[in-house]
Amino acid sequence: MPTPRSGHGGAAWRGRFFCMGGEGTRRVFGQNEGYDPATDSWQAYAPMLTPRHGMGAAVVGDAIHVAGGGPMNGGVIQTSVHEVFSL
Repeated sequence: MPTPRSGHGGAAWRGRFFCMGGEGTRRVFGQNEGYDPATDSWQAYAPMLTPRHGMGAAVVGDAIHVAGGGPMNGGVIQTSVHEVFSL
């Protein structure tokens, strides 16, 4: 994975596994990266507009929906932001 992190959301979609958001030491990520097992490679996609960790991610229709999470390390503050990603 190009961006080491924890607390990220993940979803399998269109033959790839997508990882978005997460947190590291004193930082919350907005990165959105996809792993393609057919080519054994990672690709960066448009980042989340609201970097956060601990959110839910699910495929609905032909898009990945990412909801909630914490915009700051530690999880004390939560958000109700809902973003939708498509290729």
